[in-house]
Amino acid sequence: MIDSVIQIGQSILQHGTFNDRVYLMGVHPGDETKVIKKAESLADSNGYSKIFAKVSSKSIDSFTAKGYQVEAQCGSGTAASENLVFLSKFLDQDRKQEQDPGHTEKVIKTAQDEYRETPQDLPLDKGMNIIEADFSHADLLAELYTHIFKSYPFPIQDPFFLMQEMTTGTRYFCLMQDNELLGAASIEQSADRKTAEMTDFAVKPVHRGKQIAERLLRHMEKVLQDSPVAMCYTIARAKSYGMNITFARCGYQYGGTLINNTNIGGSIESMNVWFRRIKD
Repeated sequence: MIDSVIQIGQSILQHGTFNDRVYLMGVHPGDETKVIKKAESLADSNGYSKIFAKVSSKSIDSFTAKGYQVEAQCGSGTAASENLVFLSKFLDQDRKQEQDPGHTEKVIKTAQDEYRETPQDLPLDKGMNIIEADFSHADLLAELYTHIFKSYPFPIQDPFFLMQEMTTGTRYFCLMQDNELLGAASIEQSADRKTAEMTDFAVKPVHRGKQIAERLLRHMEKVLQDSPVAMCYTIARAKSYGMNITFARCGYQYGGTLINNTNIGGSIESMNVWFRRIKD
């Protein structure tokens, strides 16, 4: 099952029964009123239990005035365009209830205890290298993602989807060792190119514990140094110690938890937001 992606004005939203939500993925300034109206119409006609929006902090008032609540944010919440806010409207009270709040809090606390203001640079082991993927790597990436994820909010197990994403600006990176793919991740830049989501992390189970994800993250940050991107963030599985710790060790701060937000790993799970300003 794949949720649909549609364009409203200059804004993009995703909706469908797979994630049981409407996701306002990119809200263009000035589109807020018509995007909110469309999202609520879709949610009502399809019986979705959540509307989720990722917006610039400049758009907060348009959403809170319609009953949306802030679940997480990247940055101070000021009017700077690179600061992001994640808002939600729950249409079913069961969706609003965290399934295991004690575990989520423990994961966050454990990760924050690992926080490093100045991240380490990790040299690559013998035979390792990090490459930027192209169409020729799509099958290899899709195979990795199929092996790692029982479900995912976007069809990254499909090589054709990955190639389409590459053509629209998503950059995939592979950590290789002696021609074997150990792990992968991607960068998704915002439309205004001031923020970037560090996402789609996957590491073969046999190679976990070797700081593969951390090496990929640090490499991708360096790739962005010559870009307009000032803020990097991620949306990590709230129950995953590994990824939350990885981002904390790389200097990312906890921005909040998105309750029952994403179909990943076989069911709808809560997700933690982490962010880091990589330049002024």
